[in-house]
Amino acid sequence: MIPVLVLAGGLGTRLQNEVKDVPKPMAPIQGIPFLHYVIKHIETHYSSKIYFSLGYKGELIKQYFTRLNCKNYTFYNEPEALGTGGAIKFCWQNIPEEQLLVLNGDTFAPFDAELFIQHCKTHNLTSALLLRHVENCSRYGSVAFNAQFKITRFIEKHNDIQAGWINAGVYLLNKTDFFKRCAALHTFSIERQYLADHPQLGAYPSMGYFIDIGIPEDFKKAQHELSKYKP
Repeated sequence: MIPVLVLAGGLGTRLQNEVKDVPKPMAPIQGIPFLHYVIKHIETHYSSKIYFSLGYKGELIKQYFTRLNCKNYTFYNEPEALGTGGAIKFCWQNIPEEQLLVLNGDTFAPFDAELFIQHCKTHNLTSALLLRHVENCSRYGSVAFNAQFKITRFIEKHNDIQAGWINAGVYLLNKTDFFKRCAALHTFSIERQYLADHPQLGAYPSMGYFIDIGIPEDFKKAQHELSKYKP
């Protein structure tokens, strides 16, 4: 079974007035860390090993999830701020599996991992993104793809309010491909320096809920909307 890597090293500078002294993924939603919602969902619907990539105040995340006494957890501490791509590369050097499901620890997009993986097999997609359809993609930028589910374009953030498909922060990656394309990179963004330049990147468009707690407005919105997903 393909293991999961959760990127949980976010600093959360835009949330500092709302949340103090904890890493962004540990921001409390109805008294429970946001990251617990993410982990609970993946554990409930997809039984696999879970690796954590930790950065700012990572010890708080490790302490919290260690208390849950789950033997499927492994924690990796970034030696320095490496960016999302660098964090994946650092952790994957110690992970033997050829494929990884990577999740951003500050976004929540409930999905069926088995269907995602099967979609990629059916359409011969070595690496792919989970996409979500939102009514206003101006904050995120949008993603275009063709009938073969190959991504054709990443459209930058803009001020026009319009519906579209966005990157939901869930990736299926192939180790050989990833390390080949990122061989010369150390500190880098997976979004800007791997995904954006990948000529054969796949898309898994999936309708459903999505939230990114990176700004105060959506952090406050999550306090109400995540009730039905409460661990």
